[in-house]
Amino acid sequence: MRMHLRLLSLAGVAALGALATAHVRLNTSGVPLSWMVPNAIPIVLNRDGSDNLPDKSHFTALRNALDAWNDATGSVAKFVEDTTPAQQNRTDWAETDIQLVLFDENNSSGYFPFGSGTVAVTPVLFNSVSGKILDADVLFNGSDFDFTTSGQVGRFDVQNVATHELGHFLGLDHTGSAGATMYPFVSPRLVLQRSLGLAA
Repeated sequence: MRMHLRLLSLAGVAALGALATAHVRLNTSGVPLSWMVPNAIPIVLNRDGSDNLPDKSHFTALRNALDAWNDATGSVAKFVEDTTPAQQNRTDWAETDIQLVLFDENNSSGYFPFGSGTVAVTPVLFNSVSGKILDADVLFNGSDFDFTTSGQVGRFDVQNVATHELGHFLGLDHTGSAGATMYPFVSPRLVLQRSLGLAA
């Protein structure tokens, strides 16, 4: 049987001017997207993080975002972080043998042309017949935006953006509910989307 694959690029969160329903599963042809083994979804946090965070505080912020989803009541989805140095040193996000969280500082991914307004994106590769996710990665737009883990003015909160993007990673779509985790717009220093209490 021939497997149909699709790559869906999700504009995770966008900055909108001064700002940059329940969450819904992404689907293709009426088939909702989900991971084959949802209780052990592998993920790697690139060790470099953002150029704005030389203290490597991105690790704590990203792990907090992972924990938010791992601790979600009623969900079987669980992220399993691979912390081996060889994996954390990788930057080849497009390879299907790694699910990577990476700060793209020079638009090497091609997802962030200058002025795109997209703060982060989650490309998802999936089987278009079964809806099974085969690969996903989270890319932060470090070429156009600055990031923070300490509330610096004019910078986007890493944990806030990551929590949203990990929702896409799990197969969730945007919501129109302002303030919800899966709301598609974000502003600098916003931390409301860190919490899944407003995931709807």
